[in-house]
Amino acid sequence: MTGFDLLQRVGRGLRDLLGSAPPGDAPIRGLSVRIDPTWPYRYLWLNPLGEQINLTYLDFGEGIADSSQPTYADTDIPGRGELIKTFMGTSNKEISFSVRFRVQGQGTDAINREVVWPARFLDALKHPVYDDGAGISQGAPPVLLQIGRLFFVRAVVTSAEVRWVEPFEPGTLLPHGADVSLTFHVVRRRDPDLGYRIESITHGRWR
Repeated sequence: MTGFDLLQRVGRGLRDLLGSAPPGDAPIRGLSVRIDPTWPYRYLWLNPLGEQINLTYLDFGEGIADSSQPTYADTDIPGRGELIKTFMGTSNKEISFSVRFRVQGQGTDAINREVVWPARFLDALKHPVYDDGAGISQGAPPVLLQIGRLFFVRAVVTSAEVRWVEPFEPGTLLPHGADVSLTFHVVRRRDPDLGYRIESITHGRWR
């Protein structure tokens, strides 16, 4: 490999990492879900796609939902017309969106790799993993979620709903498509600043 080839490869990697979401149904660069490399039970995660999946098509019609709710304790003062509101905290940020998988190749292998395995990867993120050696189950894995320049967060999947889409293969009934609705709850760790940071406003990426 020449130095020029290496620079081209590095440049493509940076574009994939920093790219933003284009309009329409074009692929989103930098949209991925990866098992948290610091998760102590990472060795128990077994999947034919490995530890990371790149989500190619986002359902732009539904968009990306981004929400969190503050919690206040109410204090009732006799004779006062309003309750006293004492701030208690803010719920974990919730990020929801849908992705679509459609087979592009031909045959069973293409259906598995392009539709079934990616959908199963996401669905598995809400389930525990089993440790054969210890004979016990460990909790579902935390992930690193990246959505272009908008989000790069550590999160857990709290909902994953899969809808298998026709046509279906005769006999095997393997689907040619899958729509997956996902909900992530952000779980930041070892971070004293859990506020809404100024760089999230000025630079766009919430983390």
